[in-house]
Amino acid sequence: MSYDIRLEIDTGGPYPASVTVWESPTYNLRDIFCKALSEVSDVEAMQDRSNPNVKSLDGMLASEAAPILFKAAAHMVAHKGLYEPLALPKDHGDLKWAIDTFVWLANECTNHPKATVRV
Repeated sequence: MSYDIRLEIDTGGPYPASVTVWESPTYNLRDIFCKALSEVSDVEAMQDRSNPNVKSLDGMLASEAAPILFKAAAHMVAHKGLYEPLALPKDHGDLKWAIDTFVWLANECTNHPKATVRV
């Protein structure tokens, strides 16, 4: 199982248009994502305030999500010791994949600040 993460924008048509490719990181990264978001995020800005996780980003404006994602990725890099015990072997949910996912999404949010994050 995996998350389907993308940015969408309302173009006035019957369905929103995706402005990014869809990334599908494994649910095995959930614990890493939750830890990173809970360490750095403005929980009030997220959908699920009681348990910050990737799905909490759903519906956020990209310009609001980008700083949270950049901080979370930087925290993972700076504090690898906190995250490595949560990681699985490569291809099953390693720390590099988690960091790469947040950096990718943060960059896309920066490139498309008026888009909406969809998870």
